[in-house]
Amino acid sequence: MYSNFSSLLCSYFHQTPSHLHRPDWLRLYELGHKHNILPILYESARSLPEFQTAPASVQQKFLNTAVSQIVNQQTRTETFLCVYRALTDAGLRPLILKGLVCRLLYPQPDCRPSSDEDLWIAPSDFSLCDSVLRQCGYTCVTPQVSPEVLKTIQTVNYENGILTLEIHINPFGTKSATHRAMNRIFAGALDHPMAFSLNGQTLWTLSPTRHYLFLLVHLYKHFLSAGTGIRQLLDLCLFDTAYASRINRTVVWQAVRALHLTDFYGSLLKIGRTFLGFSDLAAGSPLPQGKNLDERPLLAEMMDAGCFGVQDESRRYSSVFTQATLHGTGLFSILFPPLGQLRSTSQALDRHPWLLPLFWIKRWKRIAFRILDDQFSLGGILNTGLSRIRVFRRYGIRPIRKHGSRLPALWRKKEDTP
Repeated sequence: MYSNFSSLLCSYFHQTPSHLHRPDWLRLYELGHKHNILPILYESARSLPEFQTAPASVQQKFLNTAVSQIVNQQTRTETFLCVYRALTDAGLRPLILKGLVCRLLYPQPDCRPSSDEDLWIAPSDFSLCDSVLRQCGYTCVTPQVSPEVLKTIQTVNYENGILTLEIHINPFGTKSATHRAMNRIFAGALDHPMAFSLNGQTLWTLSPTRHYLFLLVHLYKHFLSAGTGIRQLLDLCLFDTAYASRINRTVVWQAVRALHLTDFYGSLLKIGRTFLGFSDLAAGSPLPQGKNLDERPLLAEMMDAGCFGVQDESRRYSSVFTQATLHGTGLFSILFPPLGQLRSTSQALDRHPWLLPLFWIKRWKRIAFRILDDQFSLGGILNTGLSRIRVFRRYGIRPIRKHGSRLPALWRKKEDTP
């Protein structure tokens, strides 16, 4: 079903001939848009005879969207480099996560659109970071940021009309033991950054092993929520290829096993090799020994999810059901989310925790109105959730228990290279 999509991606990244079979260009357009890689599909397809015989309206649709996304990305990148310079001039050293670091690995960086940029800072740097961003014309859109909130919040977000900045405080949030275990993998990472240069400007990011792990854990975090798509796997494969000799595979597999991701990670690697054509992954990332993994259910789930799985309302809301089931909290946490999960969304709730029941009632009313407006159906949410839970079980995905991980031990040494 997705062979034409795969062929176009392999042609773009590996310069292999495209073998298309009766391509449905409108469907391919929708897939490219859904996975936020449409400029890549267009670059791969535009000179093919099969594409040139497609309806003129479809060709134009590809062209207009691709050009628009590329131009907008160029503007966002320039805007980001400007504000990053302001932050470093103020004495800060925020680490760039994903985004620009991944784009630079693509044959044409601006063909990988990013609607935002992610930076990681220490909580002690937040006040200065906030001041610099406001001076640069950014507005904080996170409702309430108090010292108490900074202990648990994942990101504080800023916008300036062109670019959204996600300032990570706790990289993966703290709402479950699984998310806290994800954070522990990166204990001390801020103290050992890697510098790189772009157009004469010094930028900072995670060291190669940590950044590879960050891409993997970030992909997994979204997979646990509403889903993850092909672009996140492309980021991982391209990073693996570019930094193969500098990634400590022993550390990677320690983290994979600690998070119970052996089958999941192995299946991702198989998709990277068979569907995306990154055959070189085999040298540095061996599959689990003795495993005959079937990656097809995972591939089908990823293709359906699209980029972060948020374009479909039923899928987006099913994440509440899947996460509650995965973490063993059941329907109670869906109906009565804890104070720590909601306090960053409201200044009033942060100051007056006793208002929590009122926020529960507002939540129920909001969901009820959306159901009555036919914006989504409970049946669709349930079916999507149950389907995704079957995928979880197939790949052995299960929660981290409170004291079930010793991940900080992975980083006792400063160097993370092999």
